[in-house]
Amino acid sequence: MATVRASASSSIISILGTVNASAQSVAKVIEAGSDSVDMLTAFITKAKAEQAKAHLFAAKDYDDNLIHEAALAKSKREANLTKELRNDADLARLYQANHAEYAALLAPQGA
Repeated sequence: MATVRASASSSIISILGTVNASAQSVAKVIEAGSDSVDMLTAFITKAKAEQAKAHLFAAKDYDDNLIHEAALAKSKREANLTKELRNDADLARLYQANHAEYAALLAPQGA
């Protein structure tokens, strides 16, 4: 009878050891998940702060940059057009006719 009790006691101890090891494993998985969430939160918080600063700088100069870029692009188009029309009389004549045709399409009706 003593051997049955010893065997049962040994089995219970073994089962409890397995349950304990499983519980420790689950706790480690939960801790790793928590650490991962903390790392992701820190990364997102840093990225958000950096984006806010970059947006602040971009917004400060946005209007000026938009005006400069549009004015420069238009100036380059006009300079190239002037040069081409000055050097080619046929092109200048066709350009004037086509320009008038397109402008008429956009003119208010009855004006």
